[in-house]
Amino acid sequence: MAKLTHEKLLEVLHYDPVSGVLTWKGNRGTNQTKGRVAGWIRKDGYRYLTVSKERFLAHRLIWFYMTGEWPENQVDHKDRCRSNNKWENLREATYSQNGANSAVRKDSISGIKGVAFHPQSGRWKARITSGSKPHYLGIFKTPDLAHQAYISAARKYHGEFSSEG
Repeated sequence: MAKLTHEKLLEVLHYDPVSGVLTWKGNRGTNQTKGRVAGWIRKDGYRYLTVSKERFLAHRLIWFYMTGEWPENQVDHKDRCRSNNKWENLREATYSQNGANSAVRKDSISGIKGVAFHPQSGRWKARITSGSKPHYLGIFKTPDLAHQAYISAARKYHGEFSSEG
């Protein structure tokens, strides 16, 4: 658990919930000039920053800033844009919920979330995972029909965390 206190966080950073931007409150070195946007965006798309010699994901730090408590689980970006830290875009989520709100995998042959080609039938199969349990949704003539089955199941199993791809 981080040693950073809420009081210290409020002392060194300002967060604008509308823009989602964290800025430094005072001069604390070259990279912490007053008014400067805090942190950097890494290759993975998340904003990181260092406060009191500890490195943080900005969205987790923002959760702590706004609520006064560290998130118990993960903090999900509703729009899946990892650098969009507007308060309305953040929500606490379990690992499973956060995974449900993900884009189609880069290694997907179909390019459609929840849909894969079924070579034995020459058709398209749909499946979804919920709570580590896979659910087979059927085989369909077209990828679009398979995807529609996936969307319906995603709404059923993942609710507000469902993602169509």
